[in-house]
Amino acid sequence: MTVMGAADTRPGRAEALPESALLVATVGRPHGVKGELRLYPVSHQPERLEGLTALWLVPPDAGSEVARRFEVEEVRLHGRAALATVRGMSQREEAAAFAGWQAHALQEELPAWGPDEFGLVEVLGAGLFDGETLVGEVTGLVEISGRDYFEVDHGGRRLLVPAVKDWLVELDLEGRRIVMELPEGLLEAQEPEGRSS
Repeated sequence: MTVMGAADTRPGRAEALPESALLVATVGRPHGVKGELRLYPVSHQPERLEGLTALWLVPPDAGSEVARRFEVEEVRLHGRAALATVRGMSQREEAAAFAGWQAHALQEELPAWGPDEFGLVEVLGAGLFDGETLVGEVTGLVEISGRDYFEVDHGGRRLLVPAVKDWLVELDLEGRRIVMELPEGLLEAQEPEGRSS
């Protein structure tokens, strides 16, 4: 466990990340001069962050033992981001020190997903199938030009599969399976030249 030294004057309380905490956003540059955190949600739905009462901020590429806990006073929407006012942070410079950090929140504080919705945590590690054929393991979700894509590890190569509702046959989150009916040629178009699967 990392112990924060007396020289650490950053706001927030040093605390281990709770087991039920989920990654919900990345902290961007601060908003305004009063220390508001600009949060870019991994779900691309800033409204999902409105009911939060606590946030744990973790530096990029660091372990959960270096988290800093903040009590959330207010969350408001601002375009594609959510702006959070947290206790103990009142200046722009304080908020700027957390730019690039990852924001986590308790799963029980997040609203439930709708019947055709899911978050990154629910699909990470799930097998993505084209009918009965395993394409690979979902390693992430990315947004490109306003469209969401499953990032899939296909035998050590990265494939992008559009998350199109009409192509979805079955979403079995408990069984860790996403079954889709992909258009012919979609996967082959991502094969390197001179190679086929």
